[in-house]
Amino acid sequence: MLLRTSSLIDLLQCILGQQEIDTANLLVHLIWVPGHRGIAGNELADELARSAASTKMVGPEPFIAVGPHTIKELLRREERAGRERHWQQIQGMHHARLLMGGYDLKRFKAVINLPRNKFRLLVAFYTGHCRLKKHLFNMGLASSANCRFCDMEPETPEHLLMNCTTICRRRINALEYMFPNKDCMASLAASNILEFINMLGLDESILLRRGHIRP
Repeated sequence: MLLRTSSLIDLLQCILGQQEIDTANLLVHLIWVPGHRGIAGNELADELARSAASTKMVGPEPFIAVGPHTIKELLRREERAGRERHWQQIQGMHHARLLMGGYDLKRFKAVINLPRNKFRLLVAFYTGHCRLKKHLFNMGLASSANCRFCDMEPETPEHLLMNCTTICRRRINALEYMFPNKDCMASLAASNILEFINMLGLDESILLRRGHIRP
């Protein structure tokens, strides 16, 4: 470990005491010596350091002071871990968990700064609580849950983003994937998902409006 000159002087003052240095009128010379070169005093210091390192410490922890940056980083890690545990343990939100993965600060900032209408549209699509046919069918507002494009599987955000064969060209143009898998869902940018919704011609027409719900 490299020490500044002032630190070395502070160390000597701790060892000898300021008064002893002053009263003895000592002239202290600080000289750098290379390590592991057979210099007697340096070899002895290495041996004492190894011996101390291998000795079990007795006393309160921490044995060495912890800097404020280390404490802040530990708190940030604990916060991220707690937030992730809460997200994974909360009930429901299958579509949102699939599309968003875990918590992502960069994505959060991008989404929270969207215009209000786009924010509402994205949240509705993330959660699946919108005018997609599967949700409307569950509410008794549609006669079929099948996709309006392929008519082969229930129309959900997952189906449109990953599986529908009829809209794969539009998926490539907006998302740069023909059939994205679950592992890459969380990496899709909010702007790309909004572009994809727009390409499908759904846009704000999929939003459920209070008092104005039609099958």
